[in-house]
Amino acid sequence: RRCQPDTSAATTRFHLSDASLWRELRVDPEQEMPGPLMMELRSMPNTLDCPAAEETMETELRAALERFRWDALGVPQTKWSARLSYLLMPALSAYEQEMAT
Repeated sequence: RRCQPDTSAATTRFHLSDASLWRELRVDPEQEMPGPLMMELRSMPNTLDCPAAEETMETELRAALERFRWDALGVPQTKWSARLSYLLMPALSAYEQEMAT
């Protein structure tokens, strides 16, 4: 049984809930479906020096914050606390993990 005269958008009926307009899909699994793909997956070596990249990003972020505080707020000097950084690290890590999932 033919549901519509052709496949043009003008004559297509978009009544998705009407099962009589759906054509049965007949597939012979042995002939029409491809077999399992045999593919070799290789992982690429890590070329990023993570500690160095982290240090570079931290230095650039500190410089950007210092520039912002000077330009926008007029703060002449920004003092960085290694102890405070150490204490805030778990909170930052938890925040990053939450945003990633």
